[in-house]
Amino acid sequence: MSRRLGLIAGINTFQDPAFRPLRYAENDARALAQWLVNNQGGKWSPGDVQLIQGQHVTHELFKSLVSQMCTQLAAPGDQVLLYFAGQAFVDERTGDGYLALANTQMQNTQTALHLGTLIRQILPQCRASQLVFVFDCYQTGQLWSMRRTSPFDFTPLLGRTLSGSLQPTKHLLTFSCRGNEFGEERGEQGLGIFAHRMIAGLCGPARDPQSGNITFQQLQSVLAQNLDEQHKIIAIGQLQAPFLLAGEPAPQPIEPVHTAAGSSPAHQPLHTTTGNFGNATATQVAPPPGPPQQLNANAQKEQQIAQLVAQAKQQLQQNNQPYALQLLEQALQVQPTNVEALTLKSQLLGSLGRTREAFTTVDQLIQVDANNALGWSMRAVLLNNSGQYQAALVAIERSLELNPNNPETYGIKTNIMASLASAQSSNGKSPMTPLSKETATTSLPGRFLGSLTLQFLGTLLAIGGLALLVVPKLPAPLGLLIASIGLGLLCVHAFLGAFRHGLKSVFTTLLFSLVGFAIVGGAYKFGETRLISLFKTHPSLLEPTIFFAIALPILSTLALFLAIIGYIAGLINRLRKRG
Repeated sequence: MSRRLGLIAGINTFQDPAFRPLRYAENDARALAQWLVNNQGGKWSPGDVQLIQGQHVTHELFKSLVSQMCTQLAAPGDQVLLYFAGQAFVDERTGDGYLALANTQMQNTQTALHLGTLIRQILPQCRASQLVFVFDCYQTGQLWSMRRTSPFDFTPLLGRTLSGSLQPTKHLLTFSCRGNEFGEERGEQGLGIFAHRMIAGLCGPARDPQSGNITFQQLQSVLAQNLDEQHKIIAIGQLQAPFLLAGEPAPQPIEPVHTAAGSSPAHQPLHTTTGNFGNATATQVAPPPGPPQQLNANAQKEQQIAQLVAQAKQQLQQNNQPYALQLLEQALQVQPTNVEALTLKSQLLGSLGRTREAFTTVDQLIQVDANNALGWSMRAVLLNNSGQYQAALVAIERSLELNPNNPETYGIKTNIMASLASAQSSNGKSPMTPLSKETATTSLPGRFLGSLTLQFLGTLLAIGGLALLVVPKLPAPLGLLIASIGLGLLCVHAFLGAFRHGLKSVFTTLLFSLVGFAIVGGAYKFGETRLISLFKTHPSLLEPTIFFAIALPILSTLALFLAIIGYIAGLINRLRKRG
């Protein structure tokens, strides 16, 4: 029995900024795939339709999937539908046309899909009786603009020789302009113009009233009447028989196929990576009777697990966490020790706040692979969120031993140490090792005096550094350096002191700030006459003195402001811990 195979791809954003982001491409691909497999739509087998979107549509993956579908999956009597929503461009060095994939760099055409390779090498090998490739592309590139003969012309993309490479009665390529410099990408009801009109046509106007079938040829006729100049279809090639999009196909003679030695024309099921399309569930279709090559049990198990994990990732991208978790559970039932499934499940449970289950899954992951750095990092995060800071520190140290070059792990360690220090300072004790009352009583005043000393030292350095700017024989950078060090000490310990010790630390910072204002105010009040005579004798001192008089009050105000912020933050932290 013949099959209908589909590969649907859509890309909104690209790694190369030369390609402008699109708004509707991924929605368009998803909508078409949903219609194809929906019971009220095309009723295609979900296992025969594959949807890939966004950053997953890399050059390597897309080219391999197109080649696999044409040369391995398709068989005589089958119909193949390919749909690409994204960007296309013309290389300025060679003049060749390319499809831009998620990881394509315009200056490196090896990362793009060459249309010449697609049309001359891949499509001619397709064993299906019919193939339709729909290009719903944004036109990019200066050379394209120079060579076009009309505002939305696709001729520069194809050149003059590619169309002759198509098989005249089996292949049909259609092109619609998503946008260019003459017309921006536009949408209707969350879809691009072309995709919206296409779905609308498939939902009724293109259906034959007698048979109920929908063919691509009928859809073309409907779109020709409903599309504007920008989006109208440009078709290359032709199909001798109707290409059925919905309905029961009429019996067709199967063309003889000559296969190379060792190859098999048997059907192979195409797995999907999209989870469910609307009301249809993406399942793998069993191959028809025949002599296909049988995979061994382990290979089948690995393939099933990879499919489930890929579907789970796709569901996570669509914020469907419950269904993603269900898919991961299915994968772990097949292979309870699968590291990728355990890792993804741990992350998902942690994000959902199901801490106990996340702990269990992470422990299982570490038992399976004790040298899994990511597993130890996840355990550290869970322990830190649970208030077990010492144990979290041990776990993150283990992760750093296994992978010392991961900057995210160092960030997790910093957070854990900050949580540990905060807990110790606010409670007067370690969360793991209780301190005696005597030790806690003696340690808090000691910390306060230490913070007070450092604030005093910072104030002296800041004032001294600014004062050095007035001394003409000393280099100005020296004074600025000393003042910066003092400012750093003053501000940091003003904030930390108020966070840890409350109002008494704010009061001491206020005193230090008043000293700064007093110095400037006293100099102006009691030394105005002397300063004026000094400036007349040494005019070069005027500018640094003004800078000193402005900077010192600003620094004093900044330290006091940070102290107030620190006090508020500390108060909120203490109230939260009590609650």
